[in-house]
Amino acid sequence: MREVSSKVLEPWFGLLPKKGIPLERWVDGTGLEVASLRDKRTRIDWAHLRTMHKNLREFFSDDDFVEIGRSVMRSPALRFMFVIGRLLMSPRTFYRWMNTPREGAGNQMFTCVTPSFRELNESEFVIDLKMSEGYTPDLVFLLITKGSFEEAPRLFGYRNASVKLDEMPDGGRFLITVPKRTPMLTRIRRAVLWPFDVRSAAKELKEANETLVERNEELEKTSVELEHYKTHLEELVAKRTAELSQARDELSVTVEQLEEAQQVREKFFGNISHEIRTPLSLILLASADIEKRAGAVLDNESLQGLGAVTDAARKLARLVDELLLLAAGQEDKLRIEPEPTDLGALLHATIAAWRPAAAAAGLELKYQGPPTLVLSLDPLAIERVASNLLSNAVKYTPKGGGIELALAVVDEHVRMSVLDSGPGIDPELAGRLFGRFERAQGSDRRKPGTGIGLALVKELVVAHGGSVEALQRAPHGTEMRVELPAALMMRGGIAKTSQRIQLAAPNVVATIASGAVFQPAEMSSGTILLAEDDARLAEMIAKTLATEYKVVVGLDGIDAVELIAQHQPHLLVTDIDMPGMNGIQLAREFRKRTGDRLAPIIILSAVIDLGTRLAGLEAGAVDYVTKPFDPQELHARVRSQFRMRELAMRLHRAENLSTLGILTAGLAHEIRNPANGIVNAVGPLKSLLPADLTSSESGSGQLLMVIGQCATQIGALSRQLLGFRDGSMELEPRPAKLPELVDRAVALARRAIEGVELRRRIDLPGPISCAGPLMVQVLANLIENAGHAVGKGGWVEVAAYLHGTSVTVEVSDSGAGVPRHLRDRVFEPFFTTKPTGIGTGLGLAVARAIVSRHGGVLEIRERGAKAVFVIELPQTHANDVANAV
Repeated sequence: MREVSSKVLEPWFGLLPKKGIPLERWVDGTGLEVASLRDKRTRIDWAHLRTMHKNLREFFSDDDFVEIGRSVMRSPALRFMFVIGRLLMSPRTFYRWMNTPREGAGNQMFTCVTPSFRELNESEFVIDLKMSEGYTPDLVFLLITKGSFEEAPRLFGYRNASVKLDEMPDGGRFLITVPKRTPMLTRIRRAVLWPFDVRSAAKELKEANETLVERNEELEKTSVELEHYKTHLEELVAKRTAELSQARDELSVTVEQLEEAQQVREKFFGNISHEIRTPLSLILLASADIEKRAGAVLDNESLQGLGAVTDAARKLARLVDELLLLAAGQEDKLRIEPEPTDLGALLHATIAAWRPAAAAAGLELKYQGPPTLVLSLDPLAIERVASNLLSNAVKYTPKGGGIELALAVVDEHVRMSVLDSGPGIDPELAGRLFGRFERAQGSDRRKPGTGIGLALVKELVVAHGGSVEALQRAPHGTEMRVELPAALMMRGGIAKTSQRIQLAAPNVVATIASGAVFQPAEMSSGTILLAEDDARLAEMIAKTLATEYKVVVGLDGIDAVELIAQHQPHLLVTDIDMPGMNGIQLAREFRKRTGDRLAPIIILSAVIDLGTRLAGLEAGAVDYVTKPFDPQELHARVRSQFRMRELAMRLHRAENLSTLGILTAGLAHEIRNPANGIVNAVGPLKSLLPADLTSSESGSGQLLMVIGQCATQIGALSRQLLGFRDGSMELEPRPAKLPELVDRAVALARRAIEGVELRRRIDLPGPISCAGPLMVQVLANLIENAGHAVGKGGWVEVAAYLHGTSVTVEVSDSGAGVPRHLRDRVFEPFFTTKPTGIGTGLGLAVARAIVSRHGGVLEIRERGAKAVFVIELPQTHANDVANAV
């Protein structure tokens, strides 16, 4: 950097203004200030010089640049040097002096240019200017140099040299030819003017001396300033040294305080951990006793729940043990209890305990080594070492891979290795892997773990006098190598059975997979997407919520996202820390992909810091439940969120139905008078016809009856709709038998259900209270829609029963059902899936509004794999009717 002296720029300060070229245009794109370039002591980058030359290309031709190079050699500033040079040099010696590597004048101006001088004969020379590696040649620089080389002989009383320039990839080559002798007139002129040249030289020497005196004064002044700065710096160093000494003393005190606090913390931690082990032991004993006494009579779900309790308690007990051992190691109190142990048999037993977990993960697990090898070691500690290494291998080895536990005597060590076929280990991570709470970064960070297992491994191995390290296998995979001193081997020794070690099978992965669906026995009150990476916990939560809701399980964030489009869930329950995609990211994707701003999101996690809570709320979460949690509390929170969602949806529907009310009221007003005219005309018409044509047995009589009933229905419906618009008219609920309402609805929907089997399953103790004509309208709309959906050969079923505090009416059919992504939209005014000209898109919207006016709910719910239209009316109506009757 800074390869070019600003002295070479001096000619441009006079030339550019004469040409009318702004100096700012010259430096455009370099970031340099013109004022700074006037200082001859500064230097600039070669790249900046090339940019400045590029800016000048639009103002000057190649010949112009050559002429500028000539003018540089005519500069008055060089006159003094060449007056002296005439007395001491010839053109040949001048060219050699200017282009001597590292010593020539040219090297001082351009440190990135390496010159070379080669003499062909007395008057012909070759000069190469080559750029240092990494630097790009510049044609303008070469052209200006060519002009200078052409003009140089004139300063020695010769004619211009002939210079040929050849560009090279790394610079330029100049073939210079200097005239062999000076013409007679020129030599006479040099002889005559020599005294004047000497006088000019003396004048130049005087001016140079004055300049040197000024520079000397400046140097002396600078020296005084440097001395002042030196004194100040020494004072500052002394002050900082004193401050550092004080800080060191304070730090020493702080370290002592921290060590004391650490000891107190570790002691407290150890005491608390011991207290945790007692209730855990009671849990394990109690669960074992329950399984022994009642295992034969428990159903599968109870046995699975008991197994989950046992596995969780064992896992927590193991974690507490590891924390205790780490605490003991940190306090330098970790002790092992060596005893003659058959390490081969111990590792065989460990492999057997871990084989179910490996099989569940799709891995092959095998042992390679002698069946018997007796050493003096702590069997409990070594089993813990082997289990922790196997646990890591199972966790990080992809499905279909293999794990090998190898035992061998190598040189002066007993080597125990766990080898896997996984992706391998990063060298940076391998160096810190056995530190406390160290874990992998990136996607592997999402795998469950505390970061203390390998730290414990190191503590226990070192306690035996051994070492442990992580090695990369070729071409891929990891070897976790433990080496124990060969001195521990007991040749001919007999191993005894340890009473302290209890090999227990590790937690086996639950049987459920991503996409598992749990359905309630009765009608589902909504669909929940559960995202939880612990399969056993996900299964337990799903079973808890599936008593009332349909629950779809995703065992990581990515799987959960893929399940959104398939199941269109109404609510998301998600963990935070999951592989692939965390819960915060999933919440954002859930909100984006469902497009349902009312769908609640509940975050379920052990992470309880404020930052995570805020991030969850910003992503759209409405509730935050921390682990461990009470299942009843979670169920209550989910139920509460569904109720709040329903309330919000009702408000949303009410807003959407405001325009519908205007339309229906106007329509009702227009049809009321024609309907009354039909009703009033039916009676006189019957009186004008013969009795045999108006009897109920004749076809015409039946048609007149249908006309009268339909006109009455239209009239009553129009009156109800007029009052429904502004609430000025009561619904006029009356006792009504649901079978009769269904009959009337079927009569209205007769054309839509031709060729369709109509099934009825009505189980009500008595009539219900409702506005009959409006409820008939609702049922007719649902039956008609179902008939259109299934077509001839299908079936439509109307069922009614008491459900909790509600009267429930269901309309189902044998069709494909409403797609999940349309189940809310079908109730919007003017939305229809029917072909143009068949539907108006108002039927379901009006039906929902009528049911809502009755204080009930009309929505689509799932029963198993079927989607069902459900009407729920408050049971109080039925009770009032029963009391009235």
